[in-house]
Amino acid sequence: MRKYISFIISIILTLYIFIPTEAKAQALEISSLSDATVVSESSENFGNAVSLICSNTQDSSSSFLVRFDLSSIPSGAVIESAQLSLNQTNAEGDTVVMSVYRVSSSWNEATVSGAAKPAVDTSVSYSAMSLNSTNGTKLFSADFSDVVARWTQNPDQNFGFYFDAGSDSSYTYEFGSSESANGPSLSVSYSLADSMPPVIQDISVSSVTESGARITWETNELSTSYVEYGETDQYDMIFGDDGFVLVHTVELTTLKSNTTYHYRVKSADESGNEAVSFDRTFQTLALEQEEDNEEAETTVKPKNDALIEESISPPANLTIKSSREYGENIVTLEWEKSETEGVEAYRVYRSEEDRISYILIGEVGSDITNFTDESVEEGTTYFYVVRAVLDDSESRDSNEEVVTIYGSEIEAEANGMSFWRGFIIFNIVFVPIFGIWYFVFKRKGKKKGKKKKKKRNL
Repeated sequence: MRKYISFIISIILTLYIFIPTEAKAQALEISSLSDATVVSESSENFGNAVSLICSNTQDSSSSFLVRFDLSSIPSGAVIESAQLSLNQTNAEGDTVVMSVYRVSSSWNEATVSGAAKPAVDTSVSYSAMSLNSTNGTKLFSADFSDVVARWTQNPDQNFGFYFDAGSDSSYTYEFGSSESANGPSLSVSYSLADSMPPVIQDISVSSVTESGARITWETNELSTSYVEYGETDQYDMIFGDDGFVLVHTVELTTLKSNTTYHYRVKSADESGNEAVSFDRTFQTLALEQEEDNEEAETTVKPKNDALIEESISPPANLTIKSSREYGENIVTLEWEKSETEGVEAYRVYRSEEDRISYILIGEVGSDITNFTDESVEEGTTYFYVVRAVLDDSESRDSNEEVVTIYGSEIEAEANGMSFWRGFIIFNIVFVPIFGIWYFVFKRKGKKKGKKKKKKRNL
C-alpha cells in the first residue's frame, strides 16, 4: 500500500513541476449589492422597493442605480469577460433604448432619491439595450470587463451603474431589484495571473567550432530564448529571441578560437516570469593546423570541459615511461579501467610545456588500457591525462603524468661522462693499490737479492 501511495505522490509532484502553469478561467455570478429607483425632483427613497423603474410619463420620469460588490474577485485577477443582465417584469408604452452609464460619486441605498442623486458620467455609454413588451431576462450584449477590472483594482472607485432611457418617448419599464427573487446580475469570467517562472531543462552545447556554438534547452511553457555569455561569469554579452517557444535554440557566433566561455540561459513566459540557469562553460576549437604536405590537413581537437559528465568515473593510476626503439623516441602510457559500466573508449590528451593546451592525440577501445605515443621529440617535456568516454560525454581527467624526452645527443654526452667518470675512478682507486703493491713486493725482492750476494761473497 505504501508503495502505491509513494508512486501517486511522485506523479503529483512531477505534474506540479513539469506541467505548464497556465491561467485557468473561473466564473462568478454576482448579484447586486444595492439598487434603487430615483424619481426626478422627488425626495422619496425607493431603496427597499422590489422593482427598479425606468420611465418617462406626463407626471414624472425615473431611472435607477445598481452597484455590485466585486470583493469576491481575487486581487490581480485578469478579467476576461463581464456580462450584465436584468429581469424585466413589466412593460408599457413605446419601444425605447436604455443606456448604461458609470456613477462617479457615492450613494446610499437607504437615503438616495431623485433630489439627492449621485453624480453620473454621461459622457460615455458603456452599453445600450432596446426595451420592448417582451418580459424576461435582458442581457446586455456589451462586455463590461474594462470597467469591472478598473473597479477590482481600485474598489474605492466602484459607485455602480446608472440606467436611463431619456425623455423623448412615453414609457414605463420595470425590473426586479435586489429585494426580489430576480435582481440585477453580473456574470464575471476571470483567470489568475501566472506567477510561476518556466522550468528550464535539458541544456546542451553542440556544433562547437573555432568561432561558434549552438546552445539548446527546453521549457515547460512557451517562453523566450536568451543566452548570456562571456569569458568570465560576469557575462558581458547576451543574444537571443523574443519568440515564445518550448524548444529553444540560440546560435552564438564571432567567438574566439580555443577559448573557454561561461554562459547561462534565460527564458521568460508570456506573463513576464523569468527563469535563469546556473553557470556553465564550453570551449571553442583551436584553428585548423596545416601539415607540411598541403594536401593533408588535420584538425586539432582540444580538451573540452563542456563534455564532462560527473557520473563517469575517470581512469586511475596513470603511469608513463619513455624509451627508444629502432632509434626513435616513444612514450608508453598505462592506466586502470574506469569503474563506470558501459564505458566505450578512452581518450588520451597531451600538452606541451604549459599544462593547459591539452589536445587529443589518440583514442582506444574500452578493453585497452595502454597507449604508445610515437610523435614525441627530443628535448621536450610532455604532460599526459586520460579520460573515459560514454555516449559522447567524458569523465574528468585521470592523474596527470609528466615526461621529458632525452635524445641521442644527451645519451652520447651521458656515455662520454661515463668514460671520464670511469677513468677518474680508475686513477683514484687502482693507481694507489698498484703503488702499494709495487712498494711492498719489489722491496722484498731487492732485500732477498742482497742477502744472496752476501752469502756468495762469504
